[in-house]
Amino acid sequence: MTSLLLISRQSPYGGSYAHEALDIALSAAAFDIAVSLLFMDDGVYQLLKDQHPNHGSKNLGAVLGALPLYDINELWVESDSLVARHLQTADLAHAAQSIPGGEIAELVSRFDRVLTI
Repeated sequence: MTSLLLISRQSPYGGSYAHEALDIALSAAAFDIAVSLLFMDDGVYQLLKDQHPNHGSKNLGAVLGALPLYDINELWVESDSLVARHLQTADLAHAAQSIPGGEIAELVSRFDRVLTI
């Protein structure tokens, strides 16, 4: 089975990148690709509890909650990005494994394909 690491670096609202990243993840999983997600930079905001999207924006929390239905169970969050934004893993609504920036290259090497959005 092909594996895909999708790296999401964009904030959840104010643009379409975060939504598109999740759409890609769900679509790939539907085609039997083993998908994992890594949230970095402003992408860590996608995992926060109690999100209140702007008018007209869909809440990403519901989509993230549905990931296990698509067998997407491996979520990662870069710890350096959390620290830079004064966040902790306790602030996250979705369980993600914390990984230091220095270990991301090793994580990336485990996947057949990597896509950064």
